[in-house]
Amino acid sequence: MAQFEKLSFQELARFAQLPQDEYARQICNQRKVEESSVFGMCLHDDVLAMGTTFDQIFRLDMHGRPIGEPQPSQLGRVYALAVAGDKQKPILCAGGDKGVAFSNWSDGSHCRLHQSPATQYPDGSFPPPPECNALVVEAGGSTVLCGDGDGTIRRRDIETGKIMDEVQAHSDMILALRHASEAHVTASCSEDGTCKLIDMRDSAKVVKEIPGVDDAFRKACKDLPDEKHWCGAVHIDAHCNWISLAGGFQECESGGWFCTRYAQTGEIVRSYKSTASVRCLEADERNNELLMASDCAFVTGWNLRDPHADKSKPRFRRKIDGLPAVYTLIAADAPAALAQNADNDLAMSDDDFGADRVLISAGAAPHAVVTAKDRVLAYLQLPVPDIKPPV
Repeated sequence: MAQFEKLSFQELARFAQLPQDEYARQICNQRKVEESSVFGMCLHDDVLAMGTTFDQIFRLDMHGRPIGEPQPSQLGRVYALAVAGDKQKPILCAGGDKGVAFSNWSDGSHCRLHQSPATQYPDGSFPPPPECNALVVEAGGSTVLCGDGDGTIRRRDIETGKIMDEVQAHSDMILALRHASEAHVTASCSEDGTCKLIDMRDSAKVVKEIPGVDDAFRKACKDLPDEKHWCGAVHIDAHCNWISLAGGFQECESGGWFCTRYAQTGEIVRSYKSTASVRCLEADERNNELLMASDCAFVTGWNLRDPHADKSKPRFRRKIDGLPAVYTLIAADAPAALAQNADNDLAMSDDDFGADRVLISAGAAPHAVVTAKDRVLAYLQLPVPDIKPPV
C-alpha cells in the first residue's frame, strides 16, 4: 500500500493488529499494498536479497545494513528470486513483469534481461509477453524453471538465457513452482485453480492434474464459498507422496483455503479454511513443519512429513508483528550476525521456533521481519522511493 512506506514500525504493528475481518475489508478495498511490497526473497551466506514492486532489488545483512547500491531489476515489479550457480560465482535469478533476469549475486552487475514470447491462450487471444512469477533452480545450478504469466513453464539456460524446453501447463498465469527431486517432477499451481505435475526430462509434459477446490474438498471442509478459486502456493515432498495446495477465492473477503492430498490418488488427507488468502508455503525440514502465510499476516505451522498427524488442526498459528500481509517466507539457521548479538537473546529454548532457527517474513511493507517463534529479532528496512498512489 502506498501509505505504508510513510508509517513507523509501531504504526504498522497497530495496523496489523486489526481484527481479521476488518483488516481483510481494508486490504481488499484499498488495494495499495502492491506499490511497496516484497514478493520475492532469497538468502545466501547471511545476505538477504529482496525484490520489490518498485523495480529494485536490495541486498541487506542481518543487521539490516544495505550491501552495495540498490540494483535496478529491469523487470518492473519483481515477483520471484532464487540463487543459482556455484559457490565461487553465484548467480541471482529474478522473475518479474518483463520476464526473467540473471545477474551477479554479490553486486547485481552484468544483469541480463530475457523476455518470453507471448503464447496464445486457449480462446485464441494473445497476452502481452508474460511475466515470470515463480522460479525453481534445477540440480547442477545451470538451468532454471520459470513459471510464466501465460501458463507456460519454460526451462532456461542461466548463462545464456536461452529457452531450452517449455510446456503449456495452465490456462492462466502460474503463481508457484516446487520441484520433487527424487520423483523428478515439478508441481505448478495457477490462477486457473489447478495444480499440475510436470515431467521436464526428455520431453516436457504434464503427467497429472491435481484439483484445487473440488467437491471432495468442499465435503471435507465445510462453509467454503461457492465461487471461483485460485491456487497460489504449492509444496510437494521429494518423493511426490504428499502435495499441499493453498490459495484464495475471487472475492478477497471470502478468505482462503489449504489442503494436503495423496499425490497418486488425489485423496484429501488434510483440509483447512483460512480467514484470508494464502500466498506461500515454505518447508522447514529441520523442525518438520510446513509453514503457511496469509494476507492477514498469520503464519500457520503444520506437520510436514505426516499430514494425518494434525489433519485440520495446525501445530501453531502466530501473527507477524509489523507486516499487514505476508507474501514470502524463509526458514533458516540463525545467521551468525544475529546469533552473536546478545541484545537479540538468541539463546533458543525448546519452545522457540526451533533450535537456532529463524523465520524471515516479508510482504505488504518495505521491510522484512526476522523472528524466533513470536519474538521479533530484527526489522530489515528498505530505503523506499517516493511512490505515488495508483490513480
